Amino acid sequence: MIDYVVYGLPCLLAPYLLGWGLTVLLLPDRLRGYEAWFAPWIGIVQTALVLMAFGSLGTGVRRSWPAAILVAAILLVAAASRGRLRAGGGARVVLPPIGLVFVIASLVLVPLFMRWDGLNTFTLGNNDPFTYVVAATWFSEHGLLSLPHGPLWHATADNNLLIQDPRWLPILYLSLFGSMLRVDAARLFSLIQTLGFALQLPLVWLLGQRVFGLSGVGLALDSCWLY
Repeated sequence: MIDYVVYGLPCLLAPYLLGWGLTVLLLPDRLRGYEAWFAPWIGIVQTALVLMAFGSLGTGVRRSWPAAILVAAILLVAAASRGRLRAGGGARVVLPPIGLVFVIASLVLVPLFMRWDGLNTFTLGNNDPFTYVVAATWFSEHGLLSLPHGPLWHATADNNLLIQDPRWLPILYLSLFGSMLRVDAARLFSLIQTLGFALQLPLVWLLGQRVFGLSGVGLALDSCWLY
């Protein structure tokens, strides 16, 4: 259980902290108060772009992740200097989306803990964890242009994101937490995946409400269907 607290809380809160500065700088006034709904996704994308930039220069995530933290800190300072750091509505609007993500993620992680009694990854019979973990582990030490060579790698190209259709954002994001927390990506995969899915629901709920004008039962059903 302690593993899920020690590693789970940083993985849950980091996207909000990483993206808060850019979110409050970009968010228009009519969406003030919804910073916590957008911040984690902006933080995930922002961090991946920084890691991609350094990776293109040949720097692995294990060495470049402090730069992603520095960029986020600079944006927080810029937001504070403009008086936009505080969310409109305070804790009343910040805590509900974070709490919703926590509850949704717990519905998956608690049974996982009860089954394995520790931080672990489950596959449900497919190779997705293998493909993402291999790529995340590789890019923790290598730049994006430094790909492995040899028949062993290309023989598994159908299930190898290093060779075929790299998906930079989830790969680099998994590598980020593996490097920051100094834990094997194979143990973090299901945790990161679960939190990623859980983060979608508040954003889908918000878009359904503000963009499509849904409310009540219709909004709940639409959010569950999209989720």
